[in-house]
Amino acid sequence: MLGPIKLDLALAADGHPVALELSLQQQTFNIALNESSTGYQVTLQATDWKPALKPALKINNLKASGQLLADRLHLEKIIVNAYQGEATGNLIMNWKDSWKLDSRFELSSLNLGLLLKALGDNALDGTASGNFTLRSLADSPAKLIDNSHLLGDAMISNGHIYNADLEQAVRTLSSEWQGGGQTPFEVIKSHVDATPVRIRLRQLEIKSSILAAKGKLDINQLDKLNGTINVGLEESTGLVNMPLMIAGTVENPKVRPTDEALAGAAVGTA
Repeated sequence: MLGPIKLDLALAADGHPVALELSLQQQTFNIALNESSTGYQVTLQATDWKPALKPALKINNLKASGQLLADRLHLEKIIVNAYQGEATGNLIMNWKDSWKLDSRFELSSLNLGLLLKALGDNALDGTASGNFTLRSLADSPAKLIDNSHLLGDAMISNGHIYNADLEQAVRTLSSEWQGGGQTPFEVIKSHVDATPVRIRLRQLEIKSSILAAKGKLDINQLDKLNGTINVGLEESTGLVNMPLMIAGTVENPKVRPTDEALAGAAVGTA
């Protein structure tokens, strides 16, 4: 035992390691290496584990298996359970010429409200799912996170957008920026393009029993919003469409009709 760390090591006659097992106290994290014909077989297991990263998110269960070779780590199967959801996928990390990371994973049943609350964010809730790729290229492992690039298609069902009422913004038809309230939705869909310094949401769709909206949204590293969305409301007289601008921040979003929409409405009521 080395304090909270338990280490078991088996050596061959020539002194090279043939098996290694490392565990943290109370078995919250365990890694095992066993020699194979090409390198080492790797297994990872974790329970109620908080990785030493920021933000400090809790992983309920993690299981992964694969191979460690001279120039790469290939985890062929990864299963992560956290915040009532599950992510399954794989990962390849290659360091032959430079440090490269390539991962593909599927997300299901994630409680987005719980996750965002752990991050200190209360902008959105719902159940999230999607398919994603994560890639990075760097000259050192320390830069892999800074250079990471996430692409994928996401869906959130049965939730709320907080501090933004799209229906009210359409009905008010005001040139003033509006915030507060909420927008309940049945589904949100979007293509996601994200790096550590910005998020781009394209082909963004929001649907509920009373509205259907399509647009795009950018979020910068200061959480500032910049986007447009066309909102359609079902009225007794027919469908009302209104293009809205999106500004403010993730925690304090603001919406209002575009200048063109306001000008058109003024002409229509003259």
